[in-house]
Amino acid sequence: MSTKSREKRDTASDDRLEAELHAAMRRTGFLVPVTEREVAAVEKEVSATPLPPALKNPRRVFEKAATPRAVTPKVVRFSPAAGVDAALARAAREGGKLTPEVERAMRRDRATAEAQADKESERNRG
Repeated sequence: MSTKSREKRDTASDDRLEAELHAAMRRTGFLVPVTEREVAAVEKEVSATPLPPALKNPRRVFEKAATPRAVTPKVVRFSPAAGVDAALARAAREGGKLTPEVERAMRRDRATAEAQADKESERNRG
């Protein structure tokens, strides 16, 4: 196969792929209609699609959207094997030594953070 015919085939394949991608993006709403013809086609398609009952009352839709919903964050506890915490801490400080004061502060900060996460988790459950 000659180089020119291969390039022609590749170009046609690229053009076809681009057209298919463009059509898919337009269908799924990632591209909005731009020309009058495109807008008219979308309006025709949308007018033929009835709204579901839950969307027919605009006031109800707005009120539902404006009502805050409680979101419960998922707390995942990680219990590493013995020694993993120390190895990770060592790696984080590139093997340097920690003073006893820094170690106490780190343990205190961790305990405070875990207690706060537990309180937030309880608050969100209750």
